[in-house]
Amino acid sequence: MSPAIRDGETVYLTPTPQTGLRCGDIVLVKSAHGFRLHRLIRMDPVRDLFITRGDCGQQDDPPVAREQIFGVVVAKDVFLGNRLVRARLRGIGGRLLQIAARTQSIAIKAARRVGSRRRRGRQSTRTAVQKILCLLAPLFFLLAVPFAQGQVAVDADPSTSGSADLVGAGAQTLTFDHTTSATANRALLVGVSMNITNAPATTVSGITYNGTGLTFVGAQNDTSNTRRVELWWLLNPASGTNLPIIVSVNVSAAATVGVVAG
Repeated sequence: MSPAIRDGETVYLTPTPQTGLRCGDIVLVKSAHGFRLHRLIRMDPVRDLFITRGDCGQQDDPPVAREQIFGVVVAKDVFLGNRLVRARLRGIGGRLLQIAARTQSIAIKAARRVGSRRRRGRQSTRTAVQKILCLLAPLFFLLAVPFAQGQVAVDADPSTSGSADLVGAGAQTLTFDHTTSATANRALLVGVSMNITNAPATTVSGITYNGTGLTFVGAQNDTSNTRRVELWWLLNPASGTNLPIIVSVNVSAAATVGVVAG
């Protein structure tokens, strides 16, 4: 299981309520081994026994008493683009922010690996960008699973995507179709990966789904400024079959930019 909180992340806690502790809460516990943030997995208030375990742990922690639980984690900071955003641990909005941030991190690492291979002459520009998408699409689905908890689901093939080599300076577009079911509480998240080696100032100027504009979430360039990843989202997108997603890209130079969106 992927941990909800990783080393070095900033978290926000609320004082432990007198009532209302729930299994699944991430709690701040003080024991003989110091402080730890682990998930509450079992509790027996009558006997004053509370059992925690790390998300990646194989064994339960030693039991603690109620007075050893000092707080409940309610949110954490995540990076989206270059911005630090507070994401709540409960609720679809917070989960989407966490998924987007984790996907962005993985996409950047993938871009760096692909870029390194490209510099050694092993891949073409188009293949490099497409490889990033191959990593992005299934990871979006896999990263969403730990946060699902019953009410969050992926209702379409997560590999829905499009790719193109955009040639020439100025406004260019990439169009592909996506199907959205009529289930309640929908959210659409679109990731765009670009090979900007030949036009480093290239950015996405906007994305529409069935004519409705998406909201920019964040962006990140790799350290060598050859790859760029952007995330955009739309709350309650229209339902329907094969509705168009149009990605508008502002190419900054008269060059070829490989683009993949999914």
